[in-house]
Amino acid sequence: MTSPWSGAAQTGSREYESADVERVLAALPRGRQAAMTSRTFAETLGMDGRTVRAILSDRDGIDYLQARDGDLFWDAETFEEGIGHTEMLRGRALSELARVARRERYARTKLERRQPELMLR
Repeated sequence: MTSPWSGAAQTGSREYESADVERVLAALPRGRQAAMTSRTFAETLGMDGRTVRAILSDRDGIDYLQARDGDLFWDAETFEEGIGHTEMLRGRALSELARVARRERYARTKLERRQPELMLR
C-alpha cells in the first residue's frame, strides 16, 4: 500500500509502503533518553532519510507524538514533552497562512486577471 506524503516537498519522498511505516514506528526512540537525530535514525534503519522524515511527519499525532530538542527527536512520554514541538509547528503554520494572505492580497490588488468573469477568489 502506497501512501501520499502530506509534508513539505523539499524534505521527503512522496510515496512509501505500509511496511515502511511499520518499520519506522516500531523503531522510534522512546523517551528523551533515547533521543537521536533523524539522520542517525534513518541510518540505523537503513532507509532513505527523506522517506523516514515523511513517515515521521505523517504519523506524528496519529501513532506517536514527536518531541524535539534541537536536532534530536523522540516519541514523547508525557504531554509536556510534546508542547515545544507543537508550538513550533503552530508558529510555522501561522507564518505560512500569513504568507498565503499576503500573496492573495498582492494578486488581487496588483495583477491583472485574464478571465475577470470567473472572479476567482
